[in-house]
Amino acid sequence: MAQLDRNLQKRARSMPQMLADDIRMQLISGEMVPGQPLPPEKELLATYAVSRPTLREAMRILEAESLVETVRGMNGGAVLRAPDPFVVIRQAAVLLQLSGATFADVYAARAVLEISAVRSLAERGLPADVEALREIIDEGRSGVSGGADAFGRVAGRFHRTLVHFSGNKTMSFFVDVLGSLTDATYNRKVANLEPGPRQAAIMRALRSWGKLTDLIEKRDADGAQAHWTKHLATVGSNLGAEDRPLAAEVLPELNGFTS
Repeated sequence: MAQLDRNLQKRARSMPQMLADDIRMQLISGEMVPGQPLPPEKELLATYAVSRPTLREAMRILEAESLVETVRGMNGGAVLRAPDPFVVIRQAAVLLQLSGATFADVYAARAVLEISAVRSLAERGLPADVEALREIIDEGRSGVSGGADAFGRVAGRFHRTLVHFSGNKTMSFFVDVLGSLTDATYNRKVANLEPGPRQAAIMRALRSWGKLTDLIEKRDADGAQAHWTKHLATVGSNLGAEDRPLAAEVLPELNGFTS
């Protein structure tokens, strides 16, 4: 523990929250790292000059944030952990549902992120990005005759990978949140098609992905942006991206997420 001013009684906020804030900041700053045990309770009580109930309430706050877990046993205790991104994504997605956001809201926001990312990818045209996208397309082709769920997972990964490869961590996080809400609708739409039309729809998607990847490889940023704008508009129209409440959708699904 760094020799900082730990006497939290001098501050104005609630004691448990201030203590939790201090430990959280140590994790963010790198002063403490995931997997590192917190000092024993007796030492924490002396360091922070707080009561046992205050300390334990602070631990409950951190546990609720998935930043601390309690290990049982002789050598157990409180251990710091990195937050689970899937927990954060699901909470953010549920918050969108409770706020009254519509499917059209979510799809439009996701499209903005993807179109921006596609332009960035095409401007760079990195061979490693192109190769990874082609591998996802090949996986999609190999599963054309499989179930709609399998292709839906591949489709979700292709769309998210476009944003992840942009290198923008904030955009990557939000596309995962939005994708957790839109992917289930896409999967259901494909699954409800008859086998013939379903296979045709999948092949159209694969051709569109391939054309986009070719444009990225050629570093044709304008062409890639225009193509993907049209593609997403077509998909949104086919999904029926109207202003229906997200509450009507299934809970966020995270199966197959790679971030």
